[in-house]
Amino acid sequence: MEYQVQSHRGRYVVDMRNRTCACGSWQLNGIPCQHAIACMKMNNDHPERYMDDCYRVDTCKKAYSFVVRPLNDSSQWIHDDCIELESPIFQQKKRGPIQKKRRKEAWELEKSKKDKRERSYTVMSKGGSEMTCTVCHERGHNS
Repeated sequence: MEYQVQSHRGRYVVDMRNRTCACGSWQLNGIPCQHAIACMKMNNDHPERYMDDCYRVDTCKKAYSFVVRPLNDSSQWIHDDCIELESPIFQQKKRGPIQKKRRKEAWELEKSKKDKRERSYTVMSKGGSEMTCTVCHERGHNS
């Protein structure tokens, strides 16, 4: 009752007595996998015989055979002296921008400018850097 099935993905050992396959699908779902069904077809056996009982029609009928009785309103329930459970308190999200990990220095702050086409863009401040003249190549002024 043990078989070795070869497919395009590899070889799998199927145990028909224990209803197991090396791929693990049969044990997980309770429905025979493709490797087990190939073994059943070779033995002219029906796959329905090897399915778990929870998938059978008579099991489903037993589950729904009981009558569900209607309940009274919760105000009419019998109250017990047990500890009452409190519902969890949910905190609202804080509004506003998220706090950065570090505060920027004054010279690092960005300034917003607009070009001729009225598009805004950000420019880094030049604070902390010295200008160099393009004519005399001295620091402290520009051309």
